[in-house]
Amino acid sequence: MASTLIGAIGVIVGVYLPWVNVDPAREVIRLVYLPGMSSGLEVDVTAVLLLLIAVSVAASVLLGRSRFTGTVLLLAGMGSIVLPAYLLLDIYVVYGGEFIPHIGSLLTIFGGTVLLITGITVLVDKL
Repeated sequence: MASTLIGAIGVIVGVYLPWVNVDPAREVIRLVYLPGMSSGLEVDVTAVLLLLIAVSVAASVLLGRSRFTGTVLLLAGMGSIVLPAYLLLDIYVVYGGEFIPHIGSLLTIFGGTVLLITGITVLVDKL
């Protein structure tokens, strides 16, 4: 239960923080505004991610350590890792390193990793 809350808080706080920042070490900085520069909520699918987080916390509280809870935690963890990683990789491929990850994307990936490990643990316990 505690690890679910720690992971969920990490993802929720990470979604509200910026995901991408301009690399200050670059000599020429493009005047481009990308989704995720002021908040992770600018990315279209973060609403689905937040819904998965809400369902995983509710399932953890209401159902305890069940297979459904483990599956939802696993999905929420994978989504929390894949979404920012895909966005960062896509921006890196398009702009070639002019933008760097910011604290929000890293915190979202950390929270997703905690949720993923918690989901795997719950599913292994239920085998």
